[in-house]
Amino acid sequence: MAVMMLPAKPAPVNTSWTLQDFGSILPGANGGPAQRVNRLGNRFRLSVEMPPMTESDATAWQAALMRAVRVGAAFRFRQPGGSGMSPGSPVVDGAGQVGAQLAISGATPGFVARAGRLFSLQSGGQRYLHMVAETVRDPGNMPIEPLLRVVPEDGDVLEFAAPVIEGLLETPPEWRLDVDYFTRGFSFTIAEAR
Repeated sequence: MAVMMLPAKPAPVNTSWTLQDFGSILPGANGGPAQRVNRLGNRFRLSVEMPPMTESDATAWQAALMRAVRVGAAFRFRQPGGSGMSPGSPVVDGAGQVGAQLAISGATPGFVARAGRLFSLQSGGQRYLHMVAETVRDPGNMPIEPLLRVVPEDGDVLEFAAPVIEGLLETPPEWRLDVDYFTRGFSFTIAEAR
């Protein structure tokens, strides 16, 4: 999918993450125990609220969001509380991987992949967002959530420092121009499509 990379600045004032869960809870019959039914394909949705913007910043965002409605969007985000250590150049180590573990190589020695940190996997021209499920130092085999949605190739790039969510805009972009000539109210939601 050829998508529109949204501008890097200004940074959002608010982001809200949602897991799109395709599983469900199956209630027990006649008061019996409930059961979790897991299904493949869980992925993320990100809602973004932008700060007030000057005309020059706002027009760049307007153009990018309008194009993203048609071609899809990619948004690079920073996570609070970074480790301060460069992750190096981590890549997938070995083709044919599936499930909730990902073998990686190329990370900086001593790099800590902390539980709850998001990273993107670039595979086949598409980015897939995942979360580190357990803290691992010098990760070679890293537990992740949700399950892999694609079978990555050996050497596919992993983006830890500034991950990217890629998908479709769920709601049309909206904004307003106030009397002080600042553009306010930019908000949008990107949902991973695959």
